Amino acid sequence: MDMVLPSFVILPWQQITKFTGESYYVDECLEAIRLMSNLLECAFSAFEFEDGDANRFETVSHPNIRHLTLLETASDYDPSSAHILRLLTLSALQTLKFSGTDNFDAKEFDSFLERSSPPLRKLAVRPLKGEIELRLSQPFLALIDLVELEIWCPAWISMYDFFELFDFFELFGSNPSLLPRLQKLAFLGCLEEDEASVEKILHNAAEPIIKRRGILPGCAQLQSFRLISRKRAQYSEENLLPFRKLKTSGMDVYIGTEKRPAL
Repeated sequence: MDMVLPSFVILPWQQITKFTGESYYVDECLEAIRLMSNLLECAFSAFEFEDGDANRFETVSHPNIRHLTLLETASDYDPSSAHILRLLTLSALQTLKFSGTDNFDAKEFDSFLERSSPPLRKLAVRPLKGEIELRLSQPFLALIDLVELEIWCPAWISMYDFFELFDFFELFGSNPSLLPRLQKLAFLGCLEEDEASVEKILHNAAEPIIKRRGILPGCAQLQSFRLISRKRAQYSEENLLPFRKLKTSGMDVYIGTEKRPAL
């Protein structure tokens, strides 16, 4: 549905389990979610979220939504899909995807996780026009059910305010309480000119990935690691070698562009 107020449409709303809405105002998105009490899967784009909206609207709590995708909007208005998390509590959410949304806010995401305490199994953040910041905050660390993590580069995963992506790898290989059930890890859209370049990621990720592929007490075995660059490049054999060995051992490993592997 596109630019149609949900309450103006006669539908068996309570029977709907899957819904996609494009170019909705924030209040229209909230109204649609309220109407569909049995909704399981939802995708929408929202715009014109203002700072005062979080106080103007009541938070919508939905006990059944399991899959949510926040889409980029084609509207000329200010895209605000990610901001709608301020107004949602989704206690059954298993999959959350940010697809081309602007204004991803780590604090809003943390608050959403704290409020919802969802059994999230997949988190995908891609592609964004600006930088994204996923903080190794307590709410993020509490995602003990997460099986799949997919992040669009350049990405900063920070603890508090200062730590960067590579601190994530250090903790990932040594701290079994960090995403203990994670089986699939992907970094997409990286560029060599980014601070978090492919070469740097390879260098810092190798040892932690090997540990998670092996036996780290209290952790699931990592099954897949994917690192996809937007441009073809040559990578040092020293950095590629650990991943060649992982691939030979049977792990799903892909490094390169979408069309041309480096391994």
